[in-house]
Amino acid sequence: MKKISNIKYILALLAVIVIAIACDKVEPTGVLIGHTSVNDRVKQSIVYYRDWDKMAGEHEVKGDYSFLVGSDSHLRDDLTRLSEMFDDQIANNDILSAHCGDLAETQPEYYALVEDLVEEYYNNYPGKFNFYPVVGNHDITRNGWAMYTKIFSMSTYVVEVIVVDDNGKEVARDALIFLDSANGTFGDYQLDVIDLSLFWDLNEETMDVISKQDTYRHKFVFTHTNFFRPRKNAFSSTLPREELYHMFRLFHDWHVDIVFCGHIHAWDDREYAGVRYITLDAMSADNNPEYGELVRCYVGDKVDCKTVRIK
Repeated sequence: MKKISNIKYILALLAVIVIAIACDKVEPTGVLIGHTSVNDRVKQSIVYYRDWDKMAGEHEVKGDYSFLVGSDSHLRDDLTRLSEMFDDQIANNDILSAHCGDLAETQPEYYALVEDLVEEYYNNYPGKFNFYPVVGNHDITRNGWAMYTKIFSMSTYVVEVIVVDDNGKEVARDALIFLDSANGTFGDYQLDVIDLSLFWDLNEETMDVISKQDTYRHKFVFTHTNFFRPRKNAFSSTLPREELYHMFRLFHDWHVDIVFCGHIHAWDDREYAGVRYITLDAMSADNNPEYGELVRCYVGDKVDCKTVRIK
């Protein structure tokens, strides 16, 4: 009887794998593994980041501001949802649009369309349009990282928002931290680099290492892999338990306001250890035909978020 039960279990598992392979919306290698390592991608990103035009990752604003967040657009030929997101950002005068991964299905022609669209908006709305994505598991399968990096260069980076008064004097500075978790792990190299580069600096006169922890008023993290499961039967990878609790502690120590993520295609909003975790539902038309759901974050001395629906 025990052998029969084991055989039934194995057959059931094989059936699930076969169904997953047959379904074009679920790719087992995209769920379980990526075709590049997070450490290699982050090392490549750091090289780009060091040479990055500082103004590209630094935005000066007067007073309060807002930004827009989406996730899991899984684009193919139809870029309507992404265009609507960009249009909403421009219409609302948000300083930027952020995306939490799985931007497109990894075929060269789909990323070529995305590249053209992003370039079109940058050309049509200079100074008003800004788009900052992180890489998702679907973005790195089928050699997708080569296509992704051609457009966006980096998988991990920091964007600073400098708030000034009417006289141009800086009154606050916020950090938007984009982290690579596309393989279901952040990797030791990324955590060391981001911790050192974000919260420590070198005084060139005294050559002393100084803390930047108190430099930022608010901190926001954007990444792909979800931290919590809104539903128990979701077919998606998540972080290893030891790393999960390490990240909880790290975000608490960093005094992060909100962590935005996606991946699981289900909405969730909760607080843990003083940090708010928002998991966005997929904005793709295939997953949500009726509407795509985004989040708009309003930032002042306090932070507030509201959902935005696009058709």
